[in-house]
Amino acid sequence: MWLILAVLACGTATSDDNEDDDFLSHEAPSEEEDTEPCTTAIWLNGRPASEAPSPQVGDSWSVLLYCDESLQTGATPNGIQIEPPDMAQVDDTNPIVTFIQAGNATISLQVGNRSASADVTIEE
Repeated sequence: MWLILAVLACGTATSDDNEDDDFLSHEAPSEEEDTEPCTTAIWLNGRPASEAPSPQVGDSWSVLLYCDESLQTGATPNGIQIEPPDMAQVDDTNPIVTFIQAGNATISLQVGNRSASADVTIEE
């Protein structure tokens, strides 16, 4: 008899009465929805690229991506691209660029779904 009453009691709850069912039915936000808008900027050697002096041939500089005032990090340290590619070498394991030729270049960095670019003039 108790078993019948227990089964009937469990069967009377509706999904509106059970908060756990409602919670579990919602999908997690996508990465795009979860990302707050911000202004991305490349920092070169500890400064915003817009405030950094021109690098010299032979200089090795760190290249970091900031979103407003937050450093962006990811699983892979190097989403760094140099255009043209023969202007600098990118370290394989650290976000370091070594300038090897004088001229104009664009440094681009991507971390996750955020990216930014900066133009630099490499001096002799």
